[in-house]
Amino acid sequence: MKKFFAFVAAALTALTMNAANLTVAQAIEEGMKLDSAATGTDTVVVEGYVIKPSAFSILYMNQSWYMADSATATSSDFQAYNCFPIDGNDTTKVLAGDKVLLTGRLKKFWNKSASKYVIEIEKSNATFVSKVEGDRTIDKGSEEITVAKALEIGEALADNGVSAKQYTITGYISAINVKSSDAWSDEYKNQSFWVSDTKGDTAKTNANGAFYVYRGKPETGAGLVEGTKVKFTTTIKKYVGSSGAVIENNDQNISIKVLEVPEIKYDTITVAQAVEIALALDNNKETTKAYVVVGSVKKIKAYSTQYNNQDFYIIDDLSNKEVDDLNCYHTKIAAPGCAEGDRIIIVGKLKNSFNDKNSTNNAQITGGEAEILWKAGIEEVTLTEKAQKVMVDGVVYVIRNNKMFDLMGNQVR
Repeated sequence: MKKFFAFVAAALTALTMNAANLTVAQAIEEGMKLDSAATGTDTVVVEGYVIKPSAFSILYMNQSWYMADSATATSSDFQAYNCFPIDGNDTTKVLAGDKVLLTGRLKKFWNKSASKYVIEIEKSNATFVSKVEGDRTIDKGSEEITVAKALEIGEALADNGVSAKQYTITGYISAINVKSSDAWSDEYKNQSFWVSDTKGDTAKTNANGAFYVYRGKPETGAGLVEGTKVKFTTTIKKYVGSSGAVIENNDQNISIKVLEVPEIKYDTITVAQAVEIALALDNNKETTKAYVVVGSVKKIKAYSTQYNNQDFYIIDDLSNKEVDDLNCYHTKIAAPGCAEGDRIIIVGKLKNSFNDKNSTNNAQITGGEAEILWKAGIEEVTLTEKAQKVMVDGVVYVIRNNKMFDLMGNQVR
């Protein structure tokens, strides 16, 4: 690694000897000529002073800061984003007032929070021209601590401050965020959740003793469930937003090591019991735990090959078509799905799906997973009449509604 930095530093020195450095003002002027979100084709060297440096990321060994032509400037439209400050052969961190050379390609970036364009150079290398006095220590080690200790460290930080070192935290997932912005992401393979010291805890606030993990990356490559024992290493941040302060990990996509997976035990209930539980909930609320429900299928919709799911209702007794309807909404089930009369088993959370446009059939099991226990065509419980099993030339068939089926449910006559 030191050889790599030595090579980069030498290359940067050679480059700056052969190219005129841009001032920050010139870099902004050139960058503003680009189209929105466009990156220039030429590599440039920008010389300026560091202002408003962010915390150094131990995980990625980089840092972001703004640059200006004056060390006393208080704002700038030029940013070094996730860049690598190099001092000789080593990576170090920049401090406000340092003068640096930043090498890379200009990008025109729309800063949504400031409602203006900012010119930046991202993930590139910077070398020092001059340095101010100050502590540049980067503690690359990690100390193993409890969740309670992590919260104590976070509370002691300034608003939006980050710890100077990283810590290894072990705990149990106490709550999973279900908001679309925080839930498990199939695209990025990351997830947000709360971690507590106590097994079985359901805390989902710092005040209740839980640490927030924002966009952690499980080593399993799949979403985690409540009760999972996990271990991760991160710097600690006291994030202050519109909803107040939250003690959380500073870096996204930190690796989440799974130490223990909980044994999930479900209550098995009838459709009638599921309906009763769902309708006892407040409007549009769902249970915190999942249930296993067994029932017979009625009123199906077409199977979605795009999402591998299906909508249908289930009931305890198919001969009674008026009661105990449970809406199985967007149910994961193997293709080609289920048919009316099939007996299924489904696992999922129950919900009262009441809204102004729908005053009936409010009991719902949402996002569940189902398996077919047996097909309607080959068992003796059907939608309209009992089936009869017969043997023809040593082969068993089922006759229902004057139609003959093989034991796979295929009609043969």
